[in-house]
Amino acid sequence: MNQVWENFEGWVDDVVEQIPLDEKAAREAIVEAKDKLAEATNSKESAKNTITVEIRQTNAEIKRLKREFVRRDITNELKQEIDARLMLLTAIVKENQAIEKIFKQAFKDAQETLKQRKKQLEDMKTARGKPHSSIASDVELTLGKFLICRASYHGGDFNGVCCRRLVQHATDIILGIKPILVSKKDNSCDEREIEEKLETVENTLGLVDAAFAYLNMLYPTEDEKQQARQAVNTLMSYWRNKTGLTVSLKGHVMEKHACDFNDSCGGLGDKEESFVEQGHQVGMKDDRRYMRLTNFVKRSDSTMRSRAVSSHPLVKERQEKVAASTKRKRASGENEGAKTRMKNEAVKKEKEQKREHYVRINSQN
Repeated sequence: MNQVWENFEGWVDDVVEQIPLDEKAAREAIVEAKDKLAEATNSKESAKNTITVEIRQTNAEIKRLKREFVRRDITNELKQEIDARLMLLTAIVKENQAIEKIFKQAFKDAQETLKQRKKQLEDMKTARGKPHSSIASDVELTLGKFLICRASYHGGDFNGVCCRRLVQHATDIILGIKPILVSKKDNSCDEREIEEKLETVENTLGLVDAAFAYLNMLYPTEDEKQQARQAVNTLMSYWRNKTGLTVSLKGHVMEKHACDFNDSCGGLGDKEESFVEQGHQVGMKDDRRYMRLTNFVKRSDSTMRSRAVSSHPLVKERQEKVAASTKRKRASGENEGAKTRMKNEAVKKEKEQKREHYVRINSQN
């Protein structure tokens, strides 16, 4: 999915908008600066959770030793031992403070670098005489309407949820992008070429959606297994003949191995790892909840205690009752539930029809 979209964005820069080489280098420099800023931010947060905590703990130990040092009944030998420990702990604090300062300075430098490179790109746009809003930024705004954005923690790529939204709303996204490209295209770019490229992107996204959907079916029948194989073969044929992209390792695995595994092992749907992705979300939620709790042991204990409580059957039952009691009152709950089920079935049927359509029209070609 990311490979298709990156190829499309590169085509927009090279063919539609025709960005000069120096401006293209400036855009790449901004991406690089953003990655370095994200890395510096993570390092700073990591230092805050480790080095800063260690500094506080060491300072607390130094204060305790100083109180011991001024006691009247303390012996000279114990004083010498405490004095040596104080010197050692003070040196450790100074060393950690220097490391912490390095991380903070690296974060500030990354911020300043990104600011300078953004200004450099804006100056280039102004000198080129293009509108303030480029095609790339307008495309990002269009994706944002469908809650699609690049995740910094995902290497600047679309995460799994955004990939699903991208294929689910592919038709609407393409319809939203087309007028942007036509209105801001270079004079040397033909509108027909834009239409052909957008059609290729839409068909590719639709075929990717169909292939993954059929391969993720739970306990597929023989007909569904053949349907999955046809979708994968159509996708890979279209990929080679129309997109001009290289086949990645994932594409090779899906083409040469996934279908055989799907046929011989009773499907792939019950072997997927969505629970791992869900674990990332749960972990980030816990990080936000206990972000001010700097002690690692206490934070871990609090996280485990919270998860244990939230998974208790009585707590879950109470949550369901509260959710049911706070819903907007309906005239007939059964009728509303039936309407919701009918709506979900209609959406599901529409998705299936779209997938069958993409596979049918492209397998014929």
